Amino acid sequence: MTNSQSPQPAREEPWLAEGGPAFPVQAFSDMQFKGMSLRDYFAAHASDDDVRNQAEVLRAELMKAKGMGILPDNWRTTARYMHADAMLKTRGGAA
Repeated sequence: MTNSQSPQPAREEPWLAEGGPAFPVQAFSDMQFKGMSLRDYFAAHASDDDVRNQAEVLRAELMKAKGMGILPDNWRTTARYMHADAMLKTRGGAA
């Protein structure tokens, strides 16, 4: 590399923002499909208690933002991903 060339910044893969792959496999690291993200894994494995707790947080946020405490139809999915985001944040991940 000459002085006129500067190193290119590393391009972050979109799935890294979700904690990276849940099951990384070195042999397939050059493949386009990386599989389930760690965020997806955490969301899929949230317990019913975790989902209920996040639903209460979601209800409070809706009350504050929209003045309504009615949960949307997809509240379980939203609550699971809220839980996953909280786990990634605690872990030091991106979410």
